[in-house]
Amino acid sequence: MARLKCKCGNSLSNSTDYETDVYYIFSKKEILEAIQENPQLLYWDFYTDREAECDYWFCPRCKRMMECSLKKGVVLRVYKPIRIKENDLNLETDSWAEFYSYSDNELLVLTDKNYEQGYKMTLREFYEKYPRKYFYRVSPDETRIFAFESNSKKLAFIYGQEEWSPIDPDIQK
Repeated sequence: MARLKCKCGNSLSNSTDYETDVYYIFSKKEILEAIQENPQLLYWDFYTDREAECDYWFCPRCKRMMECSLKKGVVLRVYKPIRIKENDLNLETDSWAEFYSYSDNELLVLTDKNYEQGYKMTLREFYEKYPRKYFYRVSPDETRIFAFESNSKKLAFIYGQEEWSPIDPDIQK
């Protein structure tokens, strides 16, 4: 069980608060390379065997996303929603790295719906068939995250990195 106190004061736990979602972020490049290397790789093996360095915690109260180091047990970065401005719509984001985000809850629902098949689904099947509401583009300096609707490719929302100190006692307890 892990606990985290958000900057807004909300206490988060990955075992007692089902509204707290822990997200796992996968780059499109990482997924496609894994599929190319092993077309029969099971999505569950890819998800569980991957040596992720970070988890991403979402606060349902203030909508912040916190990047947490698994090895160090600290928050590395905090992102908060920011308003879309007219000039954001004209930014050329196609060259920015593309990522997909899956929460624990989404992955559990998928597995529960397809229990017999869920653990046997290949990463390719998962990537091609599992609907993603959004895909994300991350700015080269990693200070902004743009979320696009998967179907329409329309800009849905933006997160901006928030200034804070990694040793701020109000964030971690």
